[in-house]
Amino acid sequence: MNNFNELYNDKFLPAYSDLVGYIANKPEAIIEQFERVFTHLMVYHTNSDESTRNENLKKAHDHLIRITLDCRKLLWVELDEIVKTIIESPEKRKLSLNINESELFVMYSEYIKTAQNARHMEISSIGIDPLKCIEEYEKTIKIGFKIIESQDPSKLHYVNELVDKITIIEWIKANIIPIFVGGVIGGIIAGLITQFILNILN
Repeated sequence: MNNFNELYNDKFLPAYSDLVGYIANKPEAIIEQFERVFTHLMVYHTNSDESTRNENLKKAHDHLIRITLDCRKLLWVELDEIVKTIIESPEKRKLSLNINESELFVMYSEYIKTAQNARHMEISSIGIDPLKCIEEYEKTIKIGFKIIESQDPSKLHYVNELVDKITIIEWIKANIIPIFVGGVIGGIIAGLITQFILNILN
C-alpha cells in the first residue's frame, strides 16, 4: 500500500492538477479510469482473502500509473499545439519572444528530443517500468512551458494583430487581385482595395 500512496501523492496528484489547472476541465476518460482504481481499492479494503486483496491492489496501482501517464500525455498534446504555432510563425519567433531565435531553437531541439525519448520509453517499458517514461514526459512538459512562457503577452498581442492583417492581405492578393490582372488600371484598383481594407483594420 505504501507504493500506491507514494505513486498517488508524488506522481498522480501533480500530473492531474497540472492538467486540470491548464485546460480548466476534468477529462471524462481520466475520471472513468479513476473509478476503476477506486473499485479495485474497495475490493482490497473489504475482501478478507489475501490473494484477492493483493491482486486488486496491484490492479489499482497499474491503473493509477496508466492514468498518470495519460495526464502527462494529454498536457503535452495541449502544449505541443502552442509550441508549434510559435515555431512555425516567423512573426512570433522574431517579434513576440523575450529570447532570441537561437535560444528558442536550442530549447525546441531539446523539447523534441525529450518527447521522442518519452515515446520510445513508453513503448519499450510496456509491462516493465512505465514510471520512467512518465518522468521523461515531465521533462518535455517543463521545456514546453519554458518555450511558451518566453512569449511577452504585450508583444504577442501585437504580433497576433499583425498576422491577422498579413493573412487578409494574402487572401486579397490570391482572390481579388487576379480578377483585375491585365493592366495598369487593374493594379491601381487592386491597390486601392488593399489600402481600403488596411484602413478598416487600423
